[in-house]
Amino acid sequence: MGRVHKLLIRNCIKGVVFGWALLALGLYFNVMGMGDIVFTSNDKILATFLLMVGFAITFGNAAMGHAVMGLARSEAKKEKKAAQNDPSP
Repeated sequence: MGRVHKLLIRNCIKGVVFGWALLALGLYFNVMGMGDIVFTSNDKILATFLLMVGFAITFGNAAMGHAVMGLARSEAKKEKKAAQNDPSP
């Protein structure tokens, strides 16, 4: 598995965990009545599952996109540092 694949998987997992933590806080603190809507419905498990899938897709993809966009900057920094350390005339 390549370096980029590992980067994407690692950042996707971070984004999913962040999204689920945000969802848990939103349900716990009843942000905009979201907790009441979910926990008073007849299908609590289905509603929670659908929210978890939506948050996982959204925040997982956002984290992967952020990582990919940051690749160009990190590569440019490495090249600049290598050029500064190069003793050629």
